[in-house]
Amino acid sequence: MLLFLDDSLIVLDRSAKCEILPFLERLPEKLPLPMIYISQDIADIERFSDHLVMMKDGVVTAAGPLNVVQNDAALARRGEAAVCIDTVVGGYDGRYGLIMLRLKEARLLIPGVPLRPGAQLRLRIAAGDVSIACERPRASSILNVLPARIKASLPFDEAEVTLVLTVESGRSGVPLLARITRGSFDALRLRMERTYSPRSLAPFRRGCRAVLATPATTRMRTFDTMP
Repeated sequence: MLLFLDDSLIVLDRSAKCEILPFLERLPEKLPLPMIYISQDIADIERFSDHLVMMKDGVVTAAGPLNVVQNDAALARRGEAAVCIDTVVGGYDGRYGLIMLRLKEARLLIPGVPLRPGAQLRLRIAAGDVSIACERPRASSILNVLPARIKASLPFDEAEVTLVLTVESGRSGVPLLARITRGSFDALRLRMERTYSPRSLAPFRRGCRAVLATPATTRMRTFDTMP
């Protein structure tokens, strides 16, 4: 048996979709059927897809795990380019209200309410929420600093480029995107295949936003995929 949904939410606005999508997210737990979901809305796809197939004029242009295809040039060049990563709740720092997450061998901290250890949490990290540092920051409000390699540089517009990164975590890397200015790229003398520290700027739960002293806005959306 197969559950096939062909743009079934296309006539709904975003608020209505947000009421229905959580039920679709939990559906595999109640009804263990493979699901094919066809949509032109990448925001829907990011919520619960594991495998993404992109098509144009009836031809498959890209296919693979969601976060891998999100690094494809067609999606990485979008203004709202982002990568979704699935993490596991490892604990909670009650003193500061921070959820401790495991991403393979890496550790992440995000503000939020306590969640059951072992629960899976999907994070959406926008390219514009990641910056690059050639050295580990010492005195900074940034919580998460991860080593990464630049795999590719894609032109975005006259002022910015999108970097395709691989976060070094365990034997297999984790895809990530960073959007920085061309000026920063040249000033830092960045090169392909060198290791740098991408800095996810103080992630916040959905709907929250922090404007830092530098002109950057941070927002990280989380999806608890457990009941």
